[in-house]
Amino acid sequence: MTTTVEVLFEDHVLKPLVPIEGMQEHERAWVMIRPLASKASLRRLFGTLSHADAQSMRETIDREFEKVEGQW
Repeated sequence: MTTTVEVLFEDHVLKPLVPIEGMQEHERAWVMIRPLASKASLRRLFGTLSHADAQSMRETIDREFEKVEGQW
């Protein structure tokens, strides 16, 4: 079983926010830690693209999605 579960780190323990189905009490598993993106880290990205670059990127994305949607 492979699953992604949001956890809270509290009192030096990772605590799942929801029950983990398929896990037995005292069962061991590997865990990968990936912090959630914060608004502060997203703010650093603001203004990194010029308006022209952002418009070009948006047009490219729209054009590519049209190709995919056309195939369905």
